[in-house]
Amino acid sequence: SLFVCFRNLINITWYERLQKEGRLIKESAHGDNTKLGTNFLPKRMSYDAMVQNYQRLYRRLFSDRGIARRIVNKTRYLRSGAADEYSVREQLGIVRKLFSHGLLTGGPRRWFYFLRSLAFSRPRVWPQVFLDWIVGLSMRDYVMRHFTATRASGRRRVQRAVTALQRLCIADLRRGAIEFISSLGQRGAHLQIRLHGELGREFFQRAGRRLDKMLRESTATLTLSIDALALEQREQLAGLLTRLAPYGDRVSIWISDHLRPVVAIDSSVFHLLLAPRVSAALR
Repeated sequence: SLFVCFRNLINITWYERLQKEGRLIKESAHGDNTKLGTNFLPKRMSYDAMVQNYQRLYRRLFSDRGIARRIVNKTRYLRSGAADEYSVREQLGIVRKLFSHGLLTGGPRRWFYFLRSLAFSRPRVWPQVFLDWIVGLSMRDYVMRHFTATRASGRRRVQRAVTALQRLCIADLRRGAIEFISSLGQRGAHLQIRLHGELGREFFQRAGRRLDKMLRESTATLTLSIDALALEQREQLAGLLTRLAPYGDRVSIWISDHLRPVVAIDSSVFHLLLAPRVSAALR
């Protein structure tokens, strides 16, 4: 349609302007808009200042007071039949979990705002109030885990992972079969692992647990560059990727177009990038 063509033209113009000004962040995932930060540098403030203010905004929106205020405004003007989707038994189970996992752990301040949201809502919409508190607290948990972690904390997690992995792969490091590169960029802490040849079984057997811990406890990103791979290690690589799949939005995989047909990688899970410049070989 004409609207789509016009929108694409604007996007191309913006991209070319940002590229010309040197404000594009090349290592960022350009199709991902769910993470903290942007894929370009702001013009009138530093990148860190933008991230800090973004964090401050989210903390305010998902404070107990902020959640309660949105729920009261919603129930005041909207009608809901959400409770009709659940049986009485299911509703009681939802309420029990909300109290045990959400309200009791929040302390007196959260109890106050929860009771306040009930007091300012009509009793017939209380089931919707319960459901909205569950959604609000779930989003708050996501924000706390993914948006408020500091870059310094992510760097420490990456450094610990590198230290542990180097102990596992002493022989591989000496042979030059593997390389670990850690960095701290605009998007936060990053670890790159380059596979240059056949590796010992220890890497595939134990590295997954270390990388899982790093990605679970930080917002760090990971790049796995596969320059060469032994034929019999394809299944071991598949096992490692299965372990990393829950964090696929933060995992990029560089692989040669020569290896792509014989190494199964789900591009719907990971950021899959072909690297024809790498002289890779399946040994």
